[in-house]
Amino acid sequence: MKGIDQRPRDRSPRYVVPTSLGCYGLLNETWDGWIKAVLSHVLSRPESPRWSRAWMDELCGRFEWEGKQAERRVKWLVQRGYLELVKTSIGVPSGGVSEAVEDLLLRWSPRGQAALIDRRGLCIAMVGFSPKVVDALAALSSKLMGALEHEGETLSEVLGLRHAVPCVVDARGHHPVCFFEFHVGPECLTAVVVGPPRFSDASFRDLTWLLWRRYGCEDQGRATG
Repeated sequence: MKGIDQRPRDRSPRYVVPTSLGCYGLLNETWDGWIKAVLSHVLSRPESPRWSRAWMDELCGRFEWEGKQAERRVKWLVQRGYLELVKTSIGVPSGGVSEAVEDLLLRWSPRGQAALIDRRGLCIAMVGFSPKVVDALAALSSKLMGALEHEGETLSEVLGLRHAVPCVVDARGHHPVCFFEFHVGPECLTAVVVGPPRFSDASFRDLTWLLWRRYGCEDQGRATG
């Protein structure tokens, strides 16, 4: 019959994965509420959850939501760009944690040089640096990130700069070395990256995913509001 759209509907499975924007917001220590709770729940799993009634029921049971509240909120996260739907399931990188982190750092830095340093100044993983350089970066990272705190707030928050990343800038205004904090549960890790970090690359999402599972952040965030 004319006027009737007879194209077959795409009924292939859809899987829910966090976007770079969602990961960036999740790592922001001041971000709380149900948005953080849902993103944390997704990243606590070894594989991306399938969009299904069973998963919606799981969310409702976990966060004590009613009716279609889970579906509405997940759709809202997709519309805002915090989550996306893909046709193939995606899982956290397999293998040893150290090797996986090094591989992701290598892909995240445009120069292939990066290090991940904890709050005590200990290097967890690094690529492209000599041990001497890593020691210097660890000391600088600890002092710099501490100096950027002001009465419990970061300098970016005090200045009202959203999504700001501290950088060492040269005379031409280039930022060859950047510092980015991963707030994962009780841990605060600093990534030192040569060149502007590739936040839009899948390596950033996978690195966030790996660290989130490594430090047991399944229950981070409250599903309130």
